[in-house]
Amino acid sequence: MVGAPNEDSGAKEVDGSQTDNSALNSGAAYVFVRTGTTWNHQTYLKASNTEASDFFGISVAISGDTVLAGAYQEDSNATGSNGNEFDNSAESSGAAFIYAPPNTAPKIVAGALSRIAGNAVLNSQIATVNDAEDEEDKLTATINGASSATVSGVTISGISISAAGSVTADIVAAADAKTSGFNLRITDTEGFFTEVTLIVNVITATLTLDNPFECLGPGGLVGLTVQIKNTGVAPITAGLFATIPANLPVVPGSCAATSGACTIQNSSSLTWAGDLAAGQSATVRFKAQVAEGAPKGQQLCISTDVRVGGGLSGTLPACVTVNCDVVGLGADYPARSIAGDLKSGSVLIYNIVTSSADGRQQNTRFNITNTEPTRSAYVHIFLIDGATGNAAGFNVRLTPNQTATYLASDFDPGTTGFLIAVATDPGGCPVNHNFLIGDEYVRFASGYQANLTAMAVSAIVGSVPACEMNSMKSVIAFDGVSYGELPQGLIANNLPSVADGNETLLILNRIGGDLTTVATPLEQIGGIIYDDMESGVSFTYSNRISQLIGSTVEQSAKDGSQI
Repeated sequence: MVGAPNEDSGAKEVDGSQTDNSALNSGAAYVFVRTGTTWNHQTYLKASNTEASDFFGISVAISGDTVLAGAYQEDSNATGSNGNEFDNSAESSGAAFIYAPPNTAPKIVAGALSRIAGNAVLNSQIATVNDAEDEEDKLTATINGASSATVSGVTISGISISAAGSVTADIVAAADAKTSGFNLRITDTEGFFTEVTLIVNVITATLTLDNPFECLGPGGLVGLTVQIKNTGVAPITAGLFATIPANLPVVPGSCAATSGACTIQNSSSLTWAGDLAAGQSATVRFKAQVAEGAPKGQQLCISTDVRVGGGLSGTLPACVTVNCDVVGLGADYPARSIAGDLKSGSVLIYNIVTSSADGRQQNTRFNITNTEPTRSAYVHIFLIDGATGNAAGFNVRLTPNQTATYLASDFDPGTTGFLIAVATDPGGCPVNHNFLIGDEYVRFASGYQANLTAMAVSAIVGSVPACEMNSMKSVIAFDGVSYGELPQGLIANNLPSVADGNETLLILNRIGGDLTTVATPLEQIGGIIYDDMESGVSFTYSNRISQLIGSTVEQSAKDGSQI
């Protein structure tokens, strides 16, 4: 800044006419700025009451954007600051003139605010501010003219402004809160202020649990439903993140949503994300299953974070308690163990069922028991015709510890084949209920008779396929992942010799196919049989039926003998 006390222009204040020389020695000042190494004239300054012989600019000073110019022969008799500068009754008393940029009100950028009804989010950023003249943490903030305010169940309080200009507050949305608007005012140290409207979108979110109506124990399913609604006036992007405890894994493929994308990350976490228009709702459903070995009395809690616009808006907790009585003494066979007749399971296979037309000469009595002391069992029983593969079926309900007994001739007389009993929910979807055992007494008209134990296959927690009541079909995979495995090869020992008048009835079943239409037939069968001298003879058999019953099997030896 350069002073020119003898400059003669009659101009006043900033950037007036420099060619008007009507005020001799009134004085002026010139402000220059530098760009690189070059100085350029920026501003021409005169007094606000320019008069001859005031010698404005006799002394100058500059600090930041503020400049000062002295006029030692200015004649005003004013005292202090900003007095009457046009009263010239104090000749040559002198004055100083200060020039600064005009004060500007703070600038505010309001945040996009959403909250879950019934939740509080503390110390949440609601806006950002900046001010050209003041440090941001010297500004003051009010909400609806006070330090706190409540509108339609939403309360904003505890407002503060950081040195970086972040405006934070506590926001509490009551359970019955609705989308609300607030007036946020930011005021600087000189009283200049700016106001903006803050809209707090209220999102309603609920989590409900569908517990078994009797008790919850290992293998039990828990259905979870989260409903989210945007009650606001603007669209939002929402999301869920559910954290699942170890003893309550998510069932694969069980997550479904009315909108957006639901993803099961692993057995212990699940996410959903979607866009909700104003007034739009979304429903997210998934299932979890109590793990094997979960002790009675254990509380299992699911924490579901609801996020709106990338920020946490609330948490929905939900807990279930394992409350079924312990079954029997000792430990059960591991669920992943192969099918067998010394264990309980969710699927039972009765290898032979037969009856005559009237049931007198040939029949089968079979039993099925629910060993669970507190939970009922729903079972769908399929009778597979061994010759055609056609399936007939019926449903039974077993109360806790109940055994039910049936005669094959009572529901499908004259049919020979095998039975498959599957534990289901009341709607017919396969479930984990590894508490079924069974046996049968079979009598043939030929004289064959036997008491046989049903083969049990366990369902594996966390992997039983998801199924809804309106599903047409559900796949049961004996793969060691969803259910225990079935054998692919069979070994029999000590077949009594026919030379001694003995005869052994061999039965082989093909477990598979679409039981709403027809079971899968057996493919070519091959094996080796050994005599008491350990001499082996190979045999093959091919006939596309679902069940092979016979006392002789054609073999492939050159002599064409029968085994």
